Amino acid sequence: MERLSAVDAAFLYAEKPEMPLHVGGITVLEPKPEDQDGFFNIIAENLKQRMMDIPQMRWRVAEQPFNLDYPIWVEDPDLDWDYHLVHETLPKPGTMKQLYDRVGELHMELLDRSKPLFRQYIFDGL
Repeated sequence: MERLSAVDAAFLYAEKPEMPLHVGGITVLEPKPEDQDGFFNIIAENLKQRMMDIPQMRWRVAEQPFNLDYPIWVEDPDLDWDYHLVHETLPKPGTMKQLYDRVGELHMELLDRSKPLFRQYIFDGL
């Protein structure tokens, strides 16, 4: 159990549906031709293995009674990889603009605080 810092707690308190305060990023990878069909599974398995070595990736926020103190991080015993690692295919022709537009849509959604605060989308069709 670890208490959120004042800065982290401030971000959670200030976040609203019309103003998400999480951060995101995009990394473009090009699979080897022989890995094209199973690329999502290759990346997903690699991420799962690495994230299991990072305890913070399994933590979720727990509010304190009556909000008398900053929330704490608690381990989520039921990490749902199907929620956290998402595979999507861009519609044809699969342009960078389509990718940016889709990521922008996703970034407007608040993260579910009952789960660890991350989601990774793996797109193909670019």
